[in-house]
Amino acid sequence: MDSQKIVRQLDFFAAIEIGDEPSAAEGLDIDSIAVEADYDGVKLGSEMTQEFIDDMTERFKNGKKIPKKYVYQIVVAVKKIVYDEATMVEMEIPDGTQLTVCGDTHGQYFDLMELFRLNGKPSEKHWYLFNGDFVDRGSWSTEIALLLYANKWLRPNCFFLNRGNHETDDMNRVYGFEGECKAKYNERYEWPSDAGKIAG
Repeated sequence: MDSQKIVRQLDFFAAIEIGDEPSAAEGLDIDSIAVEADYDGVKLGSEMTQEFIDDMTERFKNGKKIPKKYVYQIVVAVKKIVYDEATMVEMEIPDGTQLTVCGDTHGQYFDLMELFRLNGKPSEKHWYLFNGDFVDRGSWSTEIALLLYANKWLRPNCFFLNRGNHETDDMNRVYGFEGECKAKYNERYEWPSDAGKIAG
């Protein structure tokens, strides 16, 4: 092998190398973060509730956000759930249960709302499988990610998220999710770097 090929190969391996950067959630004291005083929505305790998801869904439809504290709670809770899951999950759909498979919402929140309207909301009798590319391109990627993650937290065995190529740091930087997260929730704790990595 000539020296130019070796150099190109080393450059390639360096480019695809996965760093060992610590998670943005490490050392984050969520309990010490205050909920913004002007927040008028449903409170989130230590467990996700359907009431919170319904309220969050409406808030997002109206262009409102949820408190940063709740964003962190959702991301950290779902990170634990999916990291504890097997890399490949086999699903056995019980009798009387419907499964809807979706893909490529790409930050189009109202398309996701239409999917839920046409097919039915997620429930114990209506499972969902999202095949990646939830974020980027559209300007509602944070809302989609948070809504999908909240549903995963509430029903971990009925709601499944597969990672697409847009759930990676590089794609998130180029196609907009990282910038959107920083614009909507600021970059103090850099949570976007974990958000894109959550889906298995």
